[in-house]
Amino acid sequence: MKKGLLEDTHLFDGISRSLEATDITAESLHQVGSSTAGLTMASPICSHMVDPNQLGENYFNKQFDLVIADFDELNCLSPDVLKNFFATLPGLMAPRGRFIGVFKTRFCIWNLIWRSCTFRFGKLITRLQAEEKVFEDTEWKYQPARISRLCRKAFVINTIRPVGLLLPPLELNAIFTNKHEWLMKLVCLEKKVNSIKPLAGYADYFLIDIQLK
Repeated sequence: MKKGLLEDTHLFDGISRSLEATDITAESLHQVGSSTAGLTMASPICSHMVDPNQLGENYFNKQFDLVIADFDELNCLSPDVLKNFFATLPGLMAPRGRFIGVFKTRFCIWNLIWRSCTFRFGKLITRLQAEEKVFEDTEWKYQPARISRLCRKAFVINTIRPVGLLLPPLELNAIFTNKHEWLMKLVCLEKKVNSIKPLAGYADYFLIDIQLK
């Protein structure tokens, strides 16, 4: 779970389950306390810094009903580490447990059109690459078919859907900030297409929801 869930934590307010918040950097975890202040949980949220390379079935000494990996977290994992993650995940989960993850794709339609029209061909090629340097970190981009292959042995795929197929990515914020009417129309269109699985590989991100067999 990304950075203590931040505002997403409020979606779990009042439930009778315990929560574990994890991140791969210690700096992010200090936000857990401030983001969960005032919530009525069954027990306080526990936070852990997790090294994906050391993740094993006994890492937490408990099993989870639901594991959520938010935006960009899974794209920090190299193909080999991600393969190990999906091999280890079944041992961390309760029977019929669910995993919901969000991945950045290589073939984002918005980026392809925008960068082509503005002659930003260098950035266009960078987005199409499976591996990209982002500041001091490396980011790997994945397509739905590859993730499906990694998880289909132990999991049933409930759904794969596009996220940000018609909504503009962050780099276009300056253009759409004052165009509220345009954005609302795009939101309506996004809701109509976000259940179409074949489009998932062409959005900015895609969501996959899988359940343990």
